[in-house]
Amino acid sequence: MSKKIVAFSVGKVNRDTETYIKIALAKAQKMACGVELIRLNRCDLRLCKACGHIPYMKKRL
Repeated sequence: MSKKIVAFSVGKVNRDTETYIKIALAKAQKMACGVELIRLNRCDLRLCKACGHIPYMKKRL
């Protein structure tokens, strides 16, 4: 079974925190893990339609 690491970033693009995340993801990728970086400030976060108070995420293209 393949492993996947998903990292969430809310900081500025290509600043310190994101740089560290990218380094960690690159090392994980070398160890045959799937990786994905999701920038939450680029996502369209809205309230849940079913209950009205739990957020859900829809990626912007």
